[in-house]
Amino acid sequence: MSRFDEPFDEHFDLKVVFACGNADLQVEALYRERRSVYRAIAGFGEGYWSDCQRLYGRLSTPPAIAALPASRRPAALAADEAARVAGAHLYGLDEAATRAAVTLSDDIARHGPPLAEAGTSRLAPLVMVTPPTLSGFLRFASGVGYTSFGVPLMAFHWGPLPEGTWLAWWADNRVAAQIDARNQGRTQEEVEAFLRVMGPLTFGESATTLYTGPEVELPEADLPSPQAIARGRALYYIAVAAWVLLTDPGAARLITRQPTPAQAAQDRRAGLKPRPATLATKPITARWPA
Repeated sequence: MSRFDEPFDEHFDLKVVFACGNADLQVEALYRERRSVYRAIAGFGEGYWSDCQRLYGRLSTPPAIAALPASRRPAALAADEAARVAGAHLYGLDEAATRAAVTLSDDIARHGPPLAEAGTSRLAPLVMVTPPTLSGFLRFASGVGYTSFGVPLMAFHWGPLPEGTWLAWWADNRVAAQIDARNQGRTQEEVEAFLRVMGPLTFGESATTLYTGPEVELPEADLPSPQAIARGRALYYIAVAAWVLLTDPGAARLITRQPTPAQAAQDRRAGLKPRPATLATKPITARWPA
């Protein structure tokens, strides 16, 4: 598998890029991270989701994939997710916009429509805010939640489904790799080698369908744990807050760039569709309720 093509040296923390105020560097980081995520799905997705299904006895998938025989679901999900990322528009929230999204998500949780009570399969209500595009990849400046292993969640992607919108999260692979090294006794050289292949983001466990119509309830045995439900709810509100910043007129300053010829050529070689990139930054006026 090809090496991750970070725009900086191997030890450069990409979180610093989204705090630097340089739109060109931020856009370049977005393009490279989408390519990295796409390669991660293509190279590791089927194996990762096979392990999830084997370890946890279930796999979070869109409804059409859930209807397949269990043996076919990991490969189908990998192909499905790769296609979503390949067509995704790119979005980044800098430090100011990320802080605003976290604050706004708390307001939405307090004042928005209540979520279903624990004990039902619904992790999110009907879609409250229309995403800025049908398919997208969004990177925050810093972590906005955690996996069950304590790895910061840094990004998410989404795409359309007949039932609504599919949303899946990505975690900080530098942190995940260090945790894995401690648990498995791997050397720092092995960690660095893995990061060069996998890139700065890794699978973030949390994924769900945001429905635009009635959801079929899951059998009780198939329900996520209460902790997973609570984590999914918090992440849902963060995603909604990010979409508010990107779609409400004047909610944030938006800087949109079309891909340069070099960026477009790299995307095509990687199997991705060249898409514009949009950065959200201050001044920010978003409020909920508006």
